[in-house]
Amino acid sequence: MTTLYFEQQKTYFLVVLVFILAAAVLLALVLWPGRPYSQLSKFLLLFMTVLDLLLFWSFSQLTIKITDQFLQLSFGLFKKTLNFSAIKDVAVADYDKFNYFGYGIRLGKDKSIGYVARAGRGVKLSLESKVYFFSSANPEQIQAILRQKISKNYVKE
Repeated sequence: MTTLYFEQQKTYFLVVLVFILAAAVLLALVLWPGRPYSQLSKFLLLFMTVLDLLLFWSFSQLTIKITDQFLQLSFGLFKKTLNFSAIKDVAVADYDKFNYFGYGIRLGKDKSIGYVARAGRGVKLSLESKVYFFSSANPEQIQAILRQKISKNYVKE
């Protein structure tokens, strides 16, 4: 399997800082001396801390990978793989903060699904029943690669 395009886009430091501060507060609640928490409460707080750090790791970076067989978008453990045959149209678009209201994997007001690490430009994919948007540093390059792969799929049919 040949990789045609690969990009890793870091999330803004402020977003990452929120996850780190939440983990620090949760850990302080567990470890602070003199807190009268039960063992179950401490375990739950520790579990929430680990979950927060796992989410921090997952959403700290968006990975975009295009191979000769598929397009994959991933935030750590959360991966979406799209076959080229499912993609109907590709367009370069601007990130709309009023549609997605933030960063990460977002459901837009227009019912599209966003994989957003940063504001700016990105790629909008139209499938049969869904629309995806993902941010990228090189949306024109991705659009060209995907259009070439899509046109090959239409020729085969």
